[in-house]
Amino acid sequence: MNKVLEKQPHLFVRNNINQISQILEPCFKFKMLDAGNSLCSLLKMVSAAFPPEAVSTPQDVKMLYQKVEELVQKHLAVVAAPQTSGEDNSASMISFVLYVIKSLAEVHKNLVDPINLVRVLQRLHGIWGCLVRSDPDSAVTSSRQGADVGVVTGNLKSVLKLISDRVMIVPDCKRSVTQILNSLLSEKGTDPSVLLCILDLIKGWVEDDFGKPGTPVASSTLFTPKEVVSLLQKLSQVDKQNFSPSNAEEWDRKYLELLYGLCADSNKYPHSLRQEVFQKVERQYLLGLRAKDPEVRMKFFALYHESLGKTLFTRLQYIIQIQDWEALSDVFWLKQGLDLLLAILVEDKPITLAPNSAKIPPVLASGAAPDSTGVQPMATDIPEGSDEVPLTLDSLVLKHAHFLNEMSKLQVADLIIPLRELAHTDANVAYHLWVLVFPIVWVTLHKEEQVALAKPMIALLSKDYHKKQQAHRPNVVQALLEGLQLSHPQPRMPSELIKYIGKTYNAWHIALGLLESHVMLFLNDTKCSESLAELYRLLNEEDMRCGLWMKRSITAETRAGLSLVQHGYWQRAQSLFYQAMVKATQGTYNNTVPKAEMCLWEEQWLHCATQLSQWDALSDFGKLVENYEILFDSLWKQPDWAYLKDQVIPKAQLEETPKLRIIQAYFALHEKNTNGVPEAENIVGKGVDLALEQWWQLPEMSIHARIPLLQQFQQLVEVQESAK
Repeated sequence: MNKVLEKQPHLFVRNNINQISQILEPCFKFKMLDAGNSLCSLLKMVSAAFPPEAVSTPQDVKMLYQKVEELVQKHLAVVAAPQTSGEDNSASMISFVLYVIKSLAEVHKNLVDPINLVRVLQRLHGIWGCLVRSDPDSAVTSSRQGADVGVVTGNLKSVLKLISDRVMIVPDCKRSVTQILNSLLSEKGTDPSVLLCILDLIKGWVEDDFGKPGTPVASSTLFTPKEVVSLLQKLSQVDKQNFSPSNAEEWDRKYLELLYGLCADSNKYPHSLRQEVFQKVERQYLLGLRAKDPEVRMKFFALYHESLGKTLFTRLQYIIQIQDWEALSDVFWLKQGLDLLLAILVEDKPITLAPNSAKIPPVLASGAAPDSTGVQPMATDIPEGSDEVPLTLDSLVLKHAHFLNEMSKLQVADLIIPLRELAHTDANVAYHLWVLVFPIVWVTLHKEEQVALAKPMIALLSKDYHKKQQAHRPNVVQALLEGLQLSHPQPRMPSELIKYIGKTYNAWHIALGLLESHVMLFLNDTKCSESLAELYRLLNEEDMRCGLWMKRSITAETRAGLSLVQHGYWQRAQSLFYQAMVKATQGTYNNTVPKAEMCLWEEQWLHCATQLSQWDALSDFGKLVENYEILFDSLWKQPDWAYLKDQVIPKAQLEETPKLRIIQAYFALHEKNTNGVPEAENIVGKGVDLALEQWWQLPEMSIHARIPLLQQFQQLVEVQESAK
C-alpha cells in the first residue's frame, strides 16, 4: 500500500478514502504500535498528497483529517482523565496515542488540545512519583496501573517533546508545566534522559522565544526575566550523581552553552537579562568557572575579568569579600582566585630575572660570529651512516646562543598562561602559586587597603562551608593561612580562630608559627598563649607545652611541678600541685594566680593520678564534680560496672572518640547478653573509623602526636580479639 501511495498518491487516496477512514477506529482500539506505525506512515503520505491547510484539498479528505483529530482528542482525554480501578492498559494506551501525536505533529499543527496534553503530563508525573518513591512491594501493586518506570519514563519524554509554544502561551498550562518541570528537576530519582529532555526543552524555549524574527531584543512572549532566572537556577541545582560520564558531559555542554549565551549574547538577549543571569545564576553557582573544558572555562572567565576593575585591591577584595565561594567549596577554588589576580599582569613584557639573581657573563658576545678558520675539534661518537653534521665547539656554542636568543624573546604570557592552566589541573600547583603570589600582592597594597581586607579575611576563614574540604590535602584554608603567615605586615587574627583552623584543617604547623610569633609580640595575651598550649597538647608536644607554661607561670609550684612531670616523678609532682591548690583555696596567693594556671594544676594532678593508676581517687573526684569523662575512664578499670550502667551511661554526653568506643565495647562484652559480641564488634569498627579519621587529621611529620593513637589502635585490636 505504501508503495502504491508513493507512485500514485492522489489516485489511491481518492479511490480508498472510505477504507482508510474505516481502519482508524480499530487501530486506536487495539493500540498496537506496529499498526500505529503503519497508520502514521499512511496518514503522512495522505497529508503530503493533500496538505490539511490547502484550499484544494477535497472535502472527503478533510473529513478524514477531522476524524483523526477527533480520535486523538477522544483517546487523549481518556488517558488524561483519572484512572478507574478496572483499567489496566493505561500505559499502552498513552504510549500509542503519544506515538500517533508525535508522528503527525509535523503536518497537523493543531492536532492536540494543550489542556489535554498538560493533563497527560500531570498524570504521568503522578504515576512516576508513585513508582520512584515506593518500595518494591508497593511497586508491584502499582503495576495494576499498567506502567513501570521504564515505560513511564519513555512516555514522559514523549509528552515533554510535544510541549510547544502553543501550549506555553496558555497561562494555566504554563503554570502547570513549570511546576512539573521544577518537581522533576528537584527529585533525586529522576532519570538522566528525562533531565536531558527537560534541558533541551527549556533551551529551545528560551532561545526561540528571544530569537524570533522581527521581535525586539528586549521583548519576550513566553517568559519574563525572573522566570528565565528561576528555570536556570533549577537547572543549576540538578543532582548529577546518577549521570553516566557521557550524560554528564552532554548536560554540561548544552547547559553551559545556554548559560553563556544568556550572559554574553548582546544581539539576542537584553542587557538587563544578561546582567541578572550573570549575577543570580553564574556568580551564585559558578558552573562556568568550574567547567572541565578549558575553552568554555576561559569564555566564562572573560565575563568575570571584564566585570571587575583592573587593580590588585579590587581583585583581592572580590576574592576575599565580595564573591561567595560556597558553590565551589568542594574543590580548591583558589585557582579561580589566582586567575583573577594573574589576569591583570602585563603579559607583553619580556621575562627577566630578578635584580638580585646570580648572573654570569654571556658565553657568546652579542653579534659576534665565531672564527671558522683553523682546525675545529670534532666529536668522535657520531654513528656511521648518520646524516647529522659533525658537532664542533663553535656549532655547539652557536646552537646554545640560538637557544638563549629564543628564550630571551619569551614574554610573561608564555609563562603565566600555561601555569594558570596547570593550576586548574593540579591543586598542589595552585596551592604553591597562591602562597607565592598572595604575600607579593599584600605588600603592594596601601595600609588602608590592608586594614579594609583584614576583617573580611577573618570572616572568610570562619565560613562553615570550608568543612567540605576538611579531609582534602591541600585545602583552601591551609593556603589562605599560609599566605597570611608569609605576609608582611601580618593582619591580626583571633587566636581561637587560628587554633580551630590548625586542628580542623590540618594546618598545625602554620597555626603554630602564627601563634608563636603572636606570643613573642604580645607577651600579655593570655588567649594566644592558651591557644598555643592547646595545640601543643593535641600534638602531644608536652615539652613544648611545659616550656610555654614555665615562661608565663606566676608561682614556683607550677614551674617545679612541670619539671617533675617532665622527668616522670609523678607522685612528687602530684603532691606539689595539690599543695598549690590548697594554698589557692586558703587565699595564700591573694588572687594573683590566673584562672588558667589553677586549671593547669587540676589537670596535671589528674594526669599524675592517671599515671599512678589511682582509679579510686579519680572516680571519687569524677563523682564529686560530675565529670563523666573521668568516670568513664576510671570506673571500668576499678571495675564498677553497676555505677557505670546506672549513673554514667544514661547521663553522659561525650564527644565521640576512639577511647570512648573502647570503653563502650568493653561494657557491651561485660553485659554478656545475646547481642553483646556483635554489638562490641560494631562499636570497635566505629572506633577504628574514628581513630583513622584522627590519624588523617594529624600532620605528616609528627611522631609524638601519633603515640596515643597507636596505643588506642592496640586496645581496639585487643577488644576485637577478646570478643572471639
